[in-house]
Amino acid sequence: MKHLRTMVTTATGTLLALGLSTGCSSNLGDFTLLASKNIDLSHFDSQKAENSAPVTGSDTKWFYTFSSPANLKEATDHAEEAGQANSLTNARIVDSYIYVIKDEIDVTGNPVPRSSDAK
Repeated sequence: MKHLRTMVTTATGTLLALGLSTGCSSNLGDFTLLASKNIDLSHFDSQKAENSAPVTGSDTKWFYTFSSPANLKEATDHAEEAGQANSLTNARIVDSYIYVIKDEIDVTGNPVPRSSDAK
């Protein structure tokens, strides 16, 4: 009987650990132009943006800290800062999570030069 209880406890613990560590990733959208703040489009240079190397910004929240879910604006801000840009073209937003443990939003896109750089 003791052996059976140990097997059941081990099997339950293993299934619980597997269930809590599963996760998935989903594409939330692809955008031609993405910005987290107001921008001036009068000097928008799509050629410079298309030729720039893609940058990625992320926002990650760990649920064991009882925090809110990952924030799209924060991830976009981080990507814009990484590219020293005020917006992104060809942006893709991906949300990944590990069930009950972690939520992460990644924003990837080509940085658009700031207005003062585009003149």
